[in-house]
Amino acid sequence: MFAGAVQMLVPARRASPFSTRQLHSLPGLSTQLAPLSRRHISSHKAVPPQENSASSFNLWAQIREARPAVRYTVYAGLGLMATAETTFWFNVIKSKYFPSKNAEEQDEAAQFLEDLRAVIKGYRAVWMQNYNRYYGAYVWGADYSGLDGLRG
Repeated sequence: MFAGAVQMLVPARRASPFSTRQLHSLPGLSTQLAPLSRRHISSHKAVPPQENSASSFNLWAQIREARPAVRYTVYAGLGLMATAETTFWFNVIKSKYFPSKNAEEQDEAAQFLEDLRAVIKGYRAVWMQNYNRYYGAYVWGADYSGLDGLRG
């Protein structure tokens, strides 16, 4: 009873671990899986490298190929920007959804959100005015006087 189980677990003596003909020591299973493995391997064809055109620019590839000093400077800058962005959104979420019990901190959070709303309102007003000028000039053919008239 155990002899058959042990025989199935012991690898075949003539089989190599890299052979596609005999994948397992289980009788009959290796002949069933071998055509599948050959079909799987043959379906992956090598893709020839494409010519780099002027229009394709991959920032991550450029960073990987750069000198270590440049690469680490870019990584440090991205890390600082990510930290600042995370800190900003943490403060927004904390102020809006998790008010403090302390009156002084509640006043600071309310002032922060009020200042944020004012900045967003001013940004939208300037952005919409500039966008309307651009849209009117290029889509409708109106006269676009250049960047001099843009508010900022």
